[in-house]
Amino acid sequence: MDAQIDVQQAQVKASQNVPTQLMLASPDQQVSLADPDSRSMATSGHGSGVVGYNVQVAVDTKHHLIVAHAVTNDGSDRAQLANIACQAKDALGVDELQAVADRGYFNSDEILACDKAGVCPESGQRGEHVDLSTLCQNGLMHR
Repeated sequence: MDAQIDVQQAQVKASQNVPTQLMLASPDQQVSLADPDSRSMATSGHGSGVVGYNVQVAVDTKHHLIVAHAVTNDGSDRAQLANIACQAKDALGVDELQAVADRGYFNSDEILACDKAGVCPESGQRGEHVDLSTLCQNGLMHR
């Protein structure tokens, strides 16, 4: 009986080191035992976060269908606009696309990438839609 207890205690001790070993082996020093691909992402609250994914979706406004999607571990939308907009443009098979996004996507590098790819991004800043690529072209927005 003592031998079985010793074996069980050794197994418990070994299993307690697994998360630490996995975390140290991970490039970003994170591990989730429930879902190994999920990561801690910052949220809008100070010092808060959520373990999960950031899903981007592009919807065709005429037919109300999802035409593109992307899943990332980046908690911010700021670097997501060009990727998802270009995926939507390709999926729809059009030469030019008008993309409307909320102000959380406002990033001059992403807007310039959209403009170069034939995507005209617009953002609802303070309740008004603003053609962001025009701001870039006219020098009103700087990187």
